Amino acid sequence: MVASTDTTDNMNALRVTNEIVDNSPLAATAFAPQFTVFSMFARIDDLLYVSLAMALGVAFVIMLLSLPIHVALLISFIVVMVDADLLAAIYWQQNNLAPFSFAAVVISVGLCLDYSIHVAQEFLIAEGTGNQRASDAVSKVGRAVFNGGFTTFLGMAILSTGPGKAY
Repeated sequence: MVASTDTTDNMNALRVTNEIVDNSPLAATAFAPQFTVFSMFARIDDLLYVSLAMALGVAFVIMLLSLPIHVALLISFIVVMVDADLLAAIYWQQNNLAPFSFAAVVISVGLCLDYSIHVAQEFLIAEGTGNQRASDAVSKVGRAVFNGGFTTFLGMAILSTGPGKAY
């Protein structure tokens, strides 16, 4: 991800300060209130990928309890593609991977799973040809899925009026 010059400078300052303290003969610890924020930015990339992998792994195991493996694999692939798209958008817009964008990417796993599983479950229990089953699934849960997606969009739209660049 792309870090701003200030963020990179702050992380370097934290790293250098910790090296100086570690190499000092004194039993000292460097602390400043800003260091907690700087250390978060230093670890956020690793935390994001671990969080995404854990969320998808747990979701996949749970999907296997109620869905055939090929459907669970397809839904997992959809979630991976949506998150790859979000991470690409963060990168290409030269946005920082900050706590808000971190939360949006991790929350997207749940949203993608929720909507995909509802449609897939209805498709699996519907009868008829593939097109008839798809039409039946969308007619049964399509409105609820659309309402859920639309209200999520409205919530994010309200947040986009704020001063931050995260949305």
